[in-house]
Amino acid sequence: MSVSQTGHGSSPAVEGNDLLVPVLRVAAVELLCVVHKPVVWGNFPPSVIHGMLGMVWRGGLCFKPTNPSCATCEVLSRCSYGLCFAGCIPAGSETPKTAGVHQLPAVRLFLDRWQDNFLEVGAFFRLQLWCYGKAADKASIILASLFHALDYPTGRTTKQGQRGEIYIASARDLMGETTWHHPAQKGSALPQLKVKSLNLGFVFSLTAAPQSPLLEGPWRLTTLSPVRLEERGKPLREITPRAFATAIVRRLSALTQIHEGLHLNANYRYLGDIADSLNYVAVAAPRSQTRYSARQGQQIEMSGLQGYMEIGALPKAWKQLFSIAQIIGIGKATSMGFGAVRLDRIGNSRVA
Repeated sequence: MSVSQTGHGSSPAVEGNDLLVPVLRVAAVELLCVVHKPVVWGNFPPSVIHGMLGMVWRGGLCFKPTNPSCATCEVLSRCSYGLCFAGCIPAGSETPKTAGVHQLPAVRLFLDRWQDNFLEVGAFFRLQLWCYGKAADKASIILASLFHALDYPTGRTTKQGQRGEIYIASARDLMGETTWHHPAQKGSALPQLKVKSLNLGFVFSLTAAPQSPLLEGPWRLTTLSPVRLEERGKPLREITPRAFATAIVRRLSALTQIHEGLHLNANYRYLGDIADSLNYVAVAAPRSQTRYSARQGQQIEMSGLQGYMEIGALPKAWKQLFSIAQIIGIGKATSMGFGAVRLDRIGNSRVA
C-alpha cells in the first residue's frame, strides 16, 4: 500500500519516513427528532430525507435547476451541490486517477428507524449527518439546510389530509463533545461542528503479515442498514472480510482522491488474500428497499445484505480498517442510508 499525490486540491497530509500519511477530514452530527404529526414516509425513509435536504441545498445554490445532470453544467466548478450530493468532481480538477470516482457523494445519512414506514405522534428517531473532506468544511451550513428541510411537512398526506411534522429536540456533535438543545428553534445560534482529521496511516500496515500483533477477539461487524456491494457489476450474495475490506479501502481511496489530493495505491489482490486468511463466520440475508428518484421520475429498487460477520483475532491495522467503516460507511447508496455498520468486541462467538 502506498500513497501518491493526485495533483489537485489542498491536502492536509503529513510527511514522515518519505511517505505521505493520508488524512480524511470528517464532521458529523446526530439529531434527536420527535414526531409532532404522524409521518407516513411512503418510501425508504433516509432517501426521503436525502431528497428533502438535496432539494433545499440545490434550491439555494443552483443556477440551472432544470439541468438534468450536474456533470454537464458549466458552473460545476463553483457549485458545492454536485460535490456534496451528486458525487461530481468540480470541473477542471479531474485527473486520470479520479476519473472513476464520480458517484461518491461527500455527505452520508443514517436513520436508526429506517425500517419504520410509519411514525406516530411522540415517536422519536435519531438521524446522523456525516460530511467528508470539502463537505466537512461546509458541515455547519449543510446542517442548517437539513434543519430547513426537516421544517417542511414530511412524508405522504394521510387520510386526514395532513402531512407529518418533525421537531428537532437536540443535536450532538459526533466528532466533539457539544450537544445543543432545540438547535433549530428560531433565534438559536447555528451549531458549529468540529472538523476532525482522521489519520489513515494504518493503511500502510494492512498488507503486513497476518502474524503481526493481533488484537484478541472475537469481533463482530454488524450491518445497521443494508450493505450494497457489487463485484463486476453484480450484487454480492454474502458477507466476507475480502468484500468488506475491498469496499472500505476503495471508499477511502475515492474520498482522499477527491478531497485531500492523495491517491491510495492499493494492491487489492494481496489485500483480498490476507482477508481470506482471517478466521470468520458470517450470517446475512438479502434486503430490498424502494426509493423514488425525482431525477429519473420513477421508483428504484435498492438491494443489499443485512446481517453480521464475526472474526476471531484481528491485526491492529485491520481492526482500525473495520472501525473506520463505522465513520465512512460501506458500499453503495450510503448517502441515502445504506451501508451503516458497527464494530464490537463480543464475549462469545461462533468462530472456531
